[in-house]
Amino acid sequence: MEHRLPYRAILERTVDHATKQAIVAGERSMTYGELGHASARLAEELAQRGVRPGDAVGVCLRARPEQLVAMLAAFRSGAVYLPLDPTHAVDLIHYEIGEARPAVIVAEPASVDALGASGAELIDIDTLELSAGETSTALNRTVDVDAPALVLFTSGTTGRPKGVRVSHRNLAQLVESARAAYGFHAGDVFSSIARYTFSISMFELLSPLTVGGVVHLSRREDVLRPEFLSTLLDRITVLHAGPSLLSRLSRYVQTHPDATQTFPNVRHVSTGGDIVLPDVMERMKVLFPRAELFVIYGCTESSCLGTEYRIPLTAPGTKSYVGRPFPGVGVRLIDEAGNPTAHGEVGEVCFSGAGLVPGYLNRPDVERERFVDIDGIRHYRTGDLGRYDDTGDLEFLGRNDFQVQVRGMRVELLGIENTVRELRLADECAATLRTFGVDDERLVAFVQGPRVEVSELRARLAERFPDYMVPQHVVPVTALPFTANGKLDRRGLADLAIPLPAARGEGESKSAMEQRIVGMFSRVLDVQGVGPEDSFFDLGGHSLLALELAERLEELLGVPVTPGAILQAPTARALVAQLAGAHLHEPILLNSGESPDPLFVVMGVYAYRELAKRLESRFSVYGVYVEHELSFLGDGAAAVPVDVLAARYLEIIQRRQKRGPYRLVGHSFGGLIAYELAQQLVSAGEEVLHLTMLDTMLPESDWAARLNKARRLVRLGPAGQVRWLGRRAKAAVDALRGIRKAEFGKHQRGRFAEMELYREDAYRRAEVAYVRRMAPMSLPTTLILAGRRLLRVPLAATDGGWTRLLPTIDQHLVDADHLDMLKEPGVGAVADLLMAM
Repeated sequence: MEHRLPYRAILERTVDHATKQAIVAGERSMTYGELGHASARLAEELAQRGVRPGDAVGVCLRARPEQLVAMLAAFRSGAVYLPLDPTHAVDLIHYEIGEARPAVIVAEPASVDALGASGAELIDIDTLELSAGETSTALNRTVDVDAPALVLFTSGTTGRPKGVRVSHRNLAQLVESARAAYGFHAGDVFSSIARYTFSISMFELLSPLTVGGVVHLSRREDVLRPEFLSTLLDRITVLHAGPSLLSRLSRYVQTHPDATQTFPNVRHVSTGGDIVLPDVMERMKVLFPRAELFVIYGCTESSCLGTEYRIPLTAPGTKSYVGRPFPGVGVRLIDEAGNPTAHGEVGEVCFSGAGLVPGYLNRPDVERERFVDIDGIRHYRTGDLGRYDDTGDLEFLGRNDFQVQVRGMRVELLGIENTVRELRLADECAATLRTFGVDDERLVAFVQGPRVEVSELRARLAERFPDYMVPQHVVPVTALPFTANGKLDRRGLADLAIPLPAARGEGESKSAMEQRIVGMFSRVLDVQGVGPEDSFFDLGGHSLLALELAERLEELLGVPVTPGAILQAPTARALVAQLAGAHLHEPILLNSGESPDPLFVVMGVYAYRELAKRLESRFSVYGVYVEHELSFLGDGAAAVPVDVLAARYLEIIQRRQKRGPYRLVGHSFGGLIAYELAQQLVSAGEEVLHLTMLDTMLPESDWAARLNKARRLVRLGPAGQVRWLGRRAKAAVDALRGIRKAEFGKHQRGRFAEMELYREDAYRRAEVAYVRRMAPMSLPTTLILAGRRLLRVPLAATDGGWTRLLPTIDQHLVDADHLDMLKEPGVGAVADLLMAM
């Protein structure tokens, strides 16, 4: 196979396809011409910083077009591309920098401080003018096909990652094998969802760009949200995803009837990186009815592509096949003595061919152990077990050592154990992988020692390892099992009991927000009796569950919550304090902020995100949230007056914009706050350009009946509420608007019902009290109503009761319900109306 350097092919596309879109990352995009120009500018910057051929160039960026600009600039300079994950622990990043010794590191402002202590020279990507100025082609250096191209770090048995040296020949083998096997072309749109530090990211990035296609860059935390992945799949034609992610998507589709059920636009789907069970293959057939489906098996040391298995669309899957070698790849199975196995016998899988990497960085001992000579040909021993069946397909049978797969990522158990001993956190440690339920595999560390502090051990490991390598359960034991010859009995670990996480339940919640977070901990973890001082991770939480918790809390509280926030503040009490300190005292920018015209959306932040993205070209949208709007919940006390709440919102808004003119938007009860905000601004002599209320209804006669019903339910108490809601769940939702069936899970049902009822009661009382003394106002105002709600809920008038206060109010209907008018498809119509203001 003739090897053509992939980056050269991309540079040709930057000329031949200059105006064609190459990269999409959220709301941003970049053409091939822009990619070529920006990478040339950055290559010149690297040269000015003294970068020479063979030097490493670190790139520590999140999912953005500059990630590819930096990679291509390194290749153009003859340098070695070194991707660094900004989400990893600082100590881990510093270790990798120390091993690879990059001449410079290209980073974004959020990572500069953390990287500064490494001693490496930093380039802040946001300070460079990559789109302006002339460029020179002199930096398109001649690079030998066997020259080093990149370094990727994988987990290691010593507790520290191994740096894998990858050549341009290896990358060429990867790209050419993929194109030959799958026929990728300029019309393909790829997803890039893998971490850039994983070798499969080269498949996702180089495959589309070398043929003139489009690559969609997505943040890892977004991809793990099934609703985001579902939307992404409507825009792409080629997907590679791990089996756990595909299973998660399948379960989401099955449990959400309103979600997209199949994705006919996707023509090619591959999976791998972990054992692919037959059940996953069957799920793929349902999700992607028009796609060719493959299992890809390989490793970083073989440049990803070792073997492939085409999933048959008609016959049901029965085994975890990984198929046959890609062109240019050799596969041998050997026994424990290193001898080839007979057909049908189990052996260790070994790869050879042009994809085999030169070796490891600074690890000659491990290199000698893993790269071996078989019949005069250099092979890599994968440590995986397999066997050939009668059809000639290779079946994957798992690991032969202590390496496991956790949510699609390889983990060396010995690395965890050695680090625990090295840090003297325990005398002995044995790590294993346990299954707790369907698709729920967790790392467990059994530790032995007189004074083992579980929380300290997990915290210290989190400083060394990525989150997926930190055990979810740390179990102190009096003794570990050993065999008769004195070796650790790893099979005996399966007999050791793992105490199920138990909540201490200590302390009473000090606020309604804290109580609601406690309730959500209980729901996500399926643990009863959670208290405000119980740690999410000590109760069995892990990174994927933290992502789910963050999503649910954002929707429940209306403020941004990230998995990182939960890692830093794992108890409900600590999380309340962090949210108050991080989010509740300044307006929160919800889009790029490039427009000079600010627009403030009040009472809630999370719900307005999609709207803010759609308004990006016209407005810089700021979300404003006041914690105190929840402080009146839970005790039935008098509601905080609307004018008092509005004054608090105004104080925060004016921290961003001191003087008018102002633009205000409020949804539901937030519309009343926005109205009062406008009143207070006008009274102070400020100009309000426009007020928009989204489905904000003034209390009519039917609201009095609903309010009385809410009060009666509150008086029933939790047990009575559960009985009533069990019989009349739909009626409760219709009557109390903000309550959804999902809030009445099998745990904490009465607690959630009581809090929601108190909130609804408080809002209604605040509305009634405010409306009694509302004064008319002359102000450009738009009322956007949810058409579906008007069809369902009888009202005295379809103007929401506003005409008597705002005779010239501009009214519009959108095809949406009250709770989803800020989501697809209603949010598009709302955005169009706001853009026309």
